[in-house]
Amino acid sequence: MKGVLAEREGNSPHLKISPYQETEDIQDFIEAFEGIMKIQGVNRTSWILRLTPLLSGKARTVCTDLGTTTDYDGVKKAILEHYNINTERCRRKFRSHVWTRDQDPTDWIARGVKLVKRWLVPENGMEQVVNKIAVEQLLNGLPQEMRIWVTSQNPETPEKVGELIESYDTAHSCLPQRNRPKQDHGRSKEFPRKTEGSTGNKKERKSPSEITCYKCNRKGHIAR
Repeated sequence: MKGVLAEREGNSPHLKISPYQETEDIQDFIEAFEGIMKIQGVNRTSWILRLTPLLSGKARTVCTDLGTTTDYDGVKKAILEHYNINTERCRRKFRSHVWTRDQDPTDWIARGVKLVKRWLVPENGMEQVVNKIAVEQLLNGLPQEMRIWVTSQNPETPEKVGELIESYDTAHSCLPQRNRPKQDHGRSKEFPRKTEGSTGNKKERKSPSEITCYKCNRKGHIAR
């Protein structure tokens, strides 16, 4: 967990989080803070007193302006609203979560799961729904050939998708690059352009004096 430091007091570790920096994701920071508070068993009514000294800039201003020391949920909501963080924004970020080869599949999967949980805020019994939606989006974020193969394996959890990505990538990184023939994707053949004065296959019209009538066999006219 980024920004979290572990110190040891006696036989149990004492966790503390480093102060918030404006360049950090405020939602990531708050979730890390909440995790440490739960691990240490700190009463929720005291969370604001622990949170305020760690904040800086706009986040700290919002926290102090509310003037409360017990309503943690209200402070959290106000901070997230100030940074324009809501369920719709979380949904858009989740839908645009695309994997690239410079990312570790495990980290990418974990980030995708975090984004979908922020969007749906699942309660007890919703974990299966979260898995289905997460798997759907994670598959859509893969390159086409990889997506076809991973989908064919019917993964049911994000973790399984991550394992299949690693298996596919490992297998294909061992194969030599194949020289594929260039394909003609329905391109029309080029025809030579007509030059000035050329007639191509078009017949030249004869002058009236050269026309022979099929009925009377005389030149200069033709019967209807």
